[in-house]
Amino acid sequence: MNSELKRLIKIAGTALEAEDRFLREAIAKNRTAYPSEKCGILRNNNERYYQFIIWRALVSSFPFTARIEIQSHDLVLNYPDDASKWFAVIEMKRWMSSTGEVEIPGIIRDINDKLRPSHAKNTLMLIFSAGPSGTINTEFGWLSKRLGISQVEDCSAWENYYFPTVNRVGEDVDFWLAGYQVNRANMASENYET
Repeated sequence: MNSELKRLIKIAGTALEAEDRFLREAIAKNRTAYPSEKCGILRNNNERYYQFIIWRALVSSFPFTARIEIQSHDLVLNYPDDASKWFAVIEMKRWMSSTGEVEIPGIIRDINDKLRPSHAKNTLMLIFSAGPSGTINTEFGWLSKRLGISQVEDCSAWENYYFPTVNRVGEDVDFWLAGYQVNRANMASENYET
């Protein structure tokens, strides 16, 4: 994965962590409305919510123009000097069902139908999830196998960011964001999609 996409994942993870911290502190200050709750970012388990937080962070700190919901893509990064060229196309999915199976067809569909055919210079699948602390490598292995991604054992195909938080039932968990750079079907093209 190139250094700019790794940086994007770090910016995205830092922004999601800051949102989690903000919500947890706000709830702790408002015990009248939330007498026993501790949940932060997982209280709003919504892909578009996470997408907006990431977009907002990229607008303030990334050298490419960030746009959301462009031509059915979740996030597009344009070159600032030529808006007709796309540096990256990014699709985002939550992976939070109890079995993990429900979301797999949608993730595969985004990879095959949106990312692989893209003429953007880079294509990235971002996945949001949460689970018990210390299980992230096991989760990457399971997910990689279902998605047909190589390097399952060491999970080096993924770039990730995670942080501790609390889920809706008060359990300590890790929230994580993981990115997988998808190989495009037409790697030789220099004409980027607009």
